[in-house]
Amino acid sequence: MSGIYLPRLFPPHIAERGLLYFQQGKVRDVQKTSAGRYRAEVCGSENYSVWLKLDSDLYIKDGGCDCPYGWACKHMAALWYAVREQTQDNQSAESDAQQPEIILFVSCSNTKGYLKTIFQVAFLLGADVD
Repeated sequence: MSGIYLPRLFPPHIAERGLLYFQQGKVRDVQKTSAGRYRAEVCGSENYSVWLKLDSDLYIKDGGCDCPYGWACKHMAALWYAVREQTQDNQSAESDAQQPEIILFVSCSNTKGYLKTIFQVAFLLGADVD
């Protein structure tokens, strides 16, 4: 399978910032422009125009953003999270019996970073982590 899945393309800190932007609702006006092509406006320090081309498994084939960071920025990651949610919502609407799937990709260089990520995910999922 050619293409790059989000966790392999974005450094962990960029993927994390993109997830935060997505969770904060900074991804606006997501549009599917053609098969596998999506575009949106992502509100950061300015409003940025972002686009992604994805395959059916959400692997990134191409993309871009007009921010100064360039390729693989947090705005592109934020759009990927929005498309993933939109895709999961559409699949859930088609099949009420389908259970949501949570996939966690962790890339940490030390145990402390790994544990911090696990606790953050658990918190986001509503688990009692005390």
